[in-house]
Formats: sequence, structure tokens, C-alpha cells
Amino acid sequence: VTFTRANLLIGARQMVHYVNAHGLLPHAIRAHNTDCGPGELLLVLAQAVAAKSLPDRVTVEPTAVVPECAAMPSASPV
Repeated sequence: VTFTRANLLIGARQMVHYVNAHGLLPHAIRAHNTDCGPGELLLVLAQAVAAKSLPDRVTVEPTAVVPECAAMPSASPV
């Protein structure tokens, strides 16, 4: 999954809003044209922080979907 700088910032903002509203991580996130799970977004955020500057693009390997979570109503992208 490749994130542009804009997708990374939007995804991070969506995750924070979801956690603040619901008290748990979202099952899926849609940031512009990038669909991902919270694990992928957290990995890419960690890579961006480790780089000490926000890169134009960051790529991470897709993480596995937990089958029980995929069937939950909240699994649709926020």
C-alpha cells in the first residue's frame, strides 16, 4: 500500500477522530484513493516519524485482514 503525504495526513486525522468518537481503532480507513486497515496506517506513520520528515510517498506491505472483523458493520472505510 502506497501513501502520498496527503493520504497519510488525512488517514491519521480520520483515525484520531474515530478513536476519539468510538474509543477503538477503525477496521478500515479510506484516505482519498487509498484504502487500508489501521495496522497499515500505523506502520506507515511509524516509518514517516522515523524518517524525521514527511516523505512524499511511503509504501508498506499490506497487513492481513482478521476474518471476524471483515464481517462487522464497522469494517467499511471511514
